[in-house]
Amino acid sequence: MRISIRASSAKATDAVRQYVQRRLLRSVGHHASRVESVHVRLRDVNGTRGGVDQQCSLEVSFARLRPIVAESTQRTLRLAVDEACARLERALLRTLELRRDKRRSPPRKPARRRASPA
Repeated sequence: MRISIRASSAKATDAVRQYVQRRLLRSVGHHASRVESVHVRLRDVNGTRGGVDQQCSLEVSFARLRPIVAESTQRTLRLAVDEACARLERALLRTLELRRDKRRSPPRKPARRRASPA
C-alpha cells in the first residue's frame, strides 16, 4: 500500500505526516492487502483568517473496486485527519461488506409462470 501525502500549508510538519500514516494504517487495518494506494491532501481552506478551516481529504484506490473518498474539515489538522479516517473506515467496511454479500447471494431465478386451469 502506497501512501502519498500532499500538504498545501506549512503546518504539515513531519510529525503530522507520521501521525497521518499511523492513523491510516490503523483505519485500513487488515484490509491493507486490498488497498493499492492512499492519497492524502491536507490544506488550510481559509488561510490566515482562522476558523474551522483545516481540511483532510483521503482517496483510497483498490485493484478492482471504485475508489473511496472521505473528507473532513475541522479546527486542527489532527481532528480533521481523525474524522476523515473514521469516515474512511465506515465507507471501507460498507463497501467490502456489500461486495461480500453480492458474492454470497445466489443469482435470482425468474418466477415460473403457472399454467392457468382450463
